[in-house]
Amino acid sequence: MREAVAALAVAVGLAGCAPGFAPGAAGIGDPYFPTAGNGGYDVAGYDLDLRYDPSTGVLSGAATITATATRALSRFHLDLAALTASTVTVDGAAAGHSAQGGELVVTPPDGLERGRRFTTVVTYSVRRVRRTGTRTAAGSAPRRAPTRSASRGRRARGTR
Repeated sequence: MREAVAALAVAVGLAGCAPGFAPGAAGIGDPYFPTAGNGGYDVAGYDLDLRYDPSTGVLSGAATITATATRALSRFHLDLAALTASTVTVDGAAAGHSAQGGELVVTPPDGLERGRRFTTVVTYSVRRVRRTGTRTAAGSAPRRAPTRSASRGRRARGTR
């Protein structure tokens, strides 16, 4: 009986010490752009190291993000569209990651306590898709001219 009470006391004591970690929000809550930004942390700075090889069309790089958790985080989101993350670390330790739409969901090996400053490094790459046709100065393919409709210029029945 004493052993059971002692085990229960230890379990309650440990539970009281563990912060309540929760996922960060996918957006910052803007009513017009609900998925813009990411909740649960405040970014202090970004450092980008980019490389582009014109012969292969591959863009690769590493983004180093320094931030502070504004709540106890079990995972957090980063905006990452059209790129494939190959490795993610949080404070130098390998972190779980998965792509969900234009978001990269990062799960650090340990929860991040509120107020903790942390550094995330994401390495990524993408291969440029080559399109046929002439490029415009902005780099996008030109729009096709609209086609004429057979009903163009005719009035619908019952109208003047």
